[in-house]
Amino acid sequence: MRLQVGGLTKKNLLKLLSKKGVQLNAFAQQLFDDDKVECTDGIQSFFLTIKTPFDFGLYFGATLGEMIEAASTQNLSPCPLAVAPYLCLQEIDLAKGEYLTVVSSPLSNDKAYPRGLYLRDLDDGFWLRGFRCSDDCIFPPSKKFVFVSEIAKEC
Repeated sequence: MRLQVGGLTKKNLLKLLSKKGVQLNAFAQQLFDDDKVECTDGIQSFFLTIKTPFDFGLYFGATLGEMIEAASTQNLSPCPLAVAPYLCLQEIDLAKGEYLTVVSSPLSNDKAYPRGLYLRDLDDGFWLRGFRCSDDCIFPPSKKFVFVSEIAKEC
């Protein structure tokens, strides 16, 4: 999947998410407020892929660190946080209750600080949610994660 990221200010991106009915939890809002979701004038294109721990041979689940390490062996890398809100603006087909976690590099050494963002479709609407987890948190083998497979070169 190819995704263009950028071209909107933080204010305009949040406004567009709201217009599309995307709700943010407090952790997601905190990441925007702390400028961890970088909003730039320039547009960058990313090729994204969705993988599960099982896809990497991690049959009993994996931590985020293990996922990132396994992904690197397939030339996949963590996403900039800004990928998550732009994914919300696409027509992503998620089953009700399903999560799609956008893998990002650690944002802080503070264990109380949000670790990243995920998308979720619930009965009360579509959500962009921030989350916290410990370094030893094991995600199930079927959990879906988004990685960057390639950054497109702009002409």
